[in-house]
Amino acid sequence: MSTEELLVRYRQVTEATQRSHYQIIWLLATGKMVAEVAQITRYTSLSVSKTL
Repeated sequence: MSTEELLVRYRQVTEATQRSHYQIIWLLATGKMVAEVAQITRYTSLSVSKTL
């Protein structure tokens, strides 16, 4: 799935957990590091890693 498709899905999903997962995957796909994504999403680095 492309980063554009991930972004669209992230914006369309209304269920909170699923939306967070798409946001994490999208941010990682755009080249952000796990620590950066954790800071942006307020999840731990371990939680971000487990999302994959």
